[in-house]
Amino acid sequence: GGTGDSYGFSIASGSNNNISSNTIITGLTGASNYGIRLEANKNNVSLNTINTSGSTNNYGVLIYSTASNNNVVANTINTSGTGGSNYGVYFYASSDNIVSSNDILTAGTTDNHGVILQIDGGLTTKPSRNNVTSNTINITGTGSAYGIYLSDSLLNNFTSNNITTSVNASYGIYITKG
Repeated sequence: GGTGDSYGFSIASGSNNNISSNTIITGLTGASNYGIRLEANKNNVSLNTINTSGSTNNYGVLIYSTASNNNVVANTINTSGTGGSNYGVYFYASSDNIVSSNDILTAGTTDNHGVILQIDGGLTTKPSRNNVTSNTINITGTGSAYGIYLSDSLLNNFTSNNITTSVNASYGIYITKG
């Protein structure tokens, strides 16, 4: 393995892209690993098998910045680094996205989250109006973990998700700030 960030797919601009029926594997050590990173609008991510398994900072799907109107549907997502910070689907200051019918597994030492919505790093747009429905989320590991984690987000919808956590200091759904 190398030491730089690793991307299965990264879409930084454009719209109406379809990422479907792929097997995506990233696993570099000492780097961030992204199965799919979206910074663009109106994309469809469906029927993929996504595995990220580096040491830390493993993202199955990252919906970044002001990306909006993306659909993440019916994927199998496994983020299982040897360290911490393993995320199934991470909304980072993004809005109006749909995440539905995915199987999400996260595992590692700490900060393993199935779905996370937050704002950080100087961005001002809060994740909002995202729909997270009918997902199966399994969290394992040895440290803090949340099935769904919300920080500084608003007007999001969570319906019919099946969340299992088997970690000390874990929560099915954890809400903090705004």
